[in-house]
Amino acid sequence: MALKIAITAHAVRTALGSDAATVWERVAAGTTAIAPVQGFDGSGFGKPKAAQIWTDADGPEEDPALRILGPHGRLLEAVARSTHDAAQLGRLAPERVGLFVGMGMVDSPIHDLVPAALASRDGQADMQLGAFFQGGYRAIHPLWPLSMLNNVAAGQVSIDLDIRGDNLVLASSADAGMRALLEGARSVQRGDCRAALVAGVSGRITPFTYKRLALQGRSAVTPGEGGAALALAAGEDSESASAHLTGGATAFGSAQDGSGPDAGAWQRAIEAALLEAERPATAVTRVFLHAEGCGEAHEQAALAACGLDATPTVVTKRALGHTGAGAPAIDLTLALAALPGVAGPILILAGGPEGGAGALVVEAA
Repeated sequence: MALKIAITAHAVRTALGSDAATVWERVAAGTTAIAPVQGFDGSGFGKPKAAQIWTDADGPEEDPALRILGPHGRLLEAVARSTHDAAQLGRLAPERVGLFVGMGMVDSPIHDLVPAALASRDGQADMQLGAFFQGGYRAIHPLWPLSMLNNVAAGQVSIDLDIRGDNLVLASSADAGMRALLEGARSVQRGDCRAALVAGVSGRITPFTYKRLALQGRSAVTPGEGGAALALAAGEDSESASAHLTGGATAFGSAQDGSGPDAGAWQRAIEAALLEAERPATAVTRVFLHAEGCGEAHEQAALAACGLDATPTVVTKRALGHTGAGAPAIDLTLALAALPGVAGPILILAGGPEGGAGALVVEAA
């Protein structure tokens, strides 16, 4: 039986804009936000490029009260609040609304450690660990450790929007973002929540981003910043929906050298999602590929095995960069904008470097 979970509202923010229809038009036209990285010296990583929203990656927060959230947290707050208000989730009992979030990596704000380093220097201006542990560490802001936890922002959103139902945060790759979307849909399907606010947000791009990609064998990936949120509902709350999630699945397979899921994992996820949606592969009108820059051969092999190798495809990462855990939610909002121009369902794929693959089917109401 098809999943049929209604999407009643959504919001998005990317390096190409904050209106889904406009962003989709730009992506479809081949416009890209990818450019040489700004905000820090990236020369140690060659000539790195990225699709950035925050170009001052290591600058201090303007509002000290928002220090604990950081830019990624404020983006989550913005898209979540916009979606929450548009879907009128505040009219429901707080215990009947859930929050499901895929969050990217949160790297330590380096500038917060500078006062402690300066306070720990000796007469030759060299930092001494003894001096640091004897008192230099006191110069670190007490909220600094919390700023590195990617579930803190989601907790703050739950408080701000008074969401008291199921609450789940997953990190930090695109498969985590896909899982968050599916868990929100399943919660509504089971009746655990009457409505679910689902979201995905990237981390901000820092030197650590490129170091992490290199260690994972994924230096070919171009990172991006952005996020999106969607409101899901079923039954009596779905009258205003313009689209439905009708199928979704995840699968796991082997991953080597950062190449992500193997072809078998992709194939199992795609076939299970289409089976739940009660749609043959021939009905799919467009596929939003994961295509992060590594492991595309596995994805293409799975599409061929499923009879989708001739279906038109979209690669949003060429325009928006790889937004990690934010990618599935962003792709879903763009698919909603693309639906009026197609005659059938759209398939969205997302995977992770550890071997997790996910597929989601969305179609017009």
